[in-house]
Amino acid sequence: GSTKHIELHLPETGLTYNTADNLGVLPENDSDVVQALAASQGYDLDRFFVFEQGKALFPTPTTVREALTYYVDLKGIPRRSTLSQLAAFARNPKDVERLMRLASKEGRQEFREVVEAHGRSLFELVTEVFPSVQIPLDHFINLAPRLQPRYYTISSSSK
Repeated sequence: GSTKHIELHLPETGLTYNTADNLGVLPENDSDVVQALAASQGYDLDRFFVFEQGKALFPTPTTVREALTYYVDLKGIPRRSTLSQLAAFARNPKDVERLMRLASKEGRQEFREVVEAHGRSLFELVTEVFPSVQIPLDHFINLAPRLQPRYYTISSSSK
């Protein structure tokens, strides 16, 4: 685990806490990242959609902007298996070949060097590294991991 020093100023909010309470931080993607992804993939950020099949991954109806801002982890490092799924949507044969190589067992070390060592996110892979990837929104939402709340234990006194 790690320790972070965070100070919260809560006057006039009505919020109270005790030592050992948990604090949940709900992350969101930066609006510039959301806009850049939408521009690269041709997504209409103001379009509403609903999950029609299977289990809903988050509440709908919602807009593409809300889904990409609050529910989809755009800045996390993807799994190797995600790259083989992206390959199906790459228009450039060299990108397909490289994505499949990085996703393969034989490409494990190359994945570490190209993706993990540089902290390359799913966002960076589809907008910068493999710009020929054009993935429909429904596939992208199912492929990308969910943004997860981050929980912290309060160790200081509320006094």
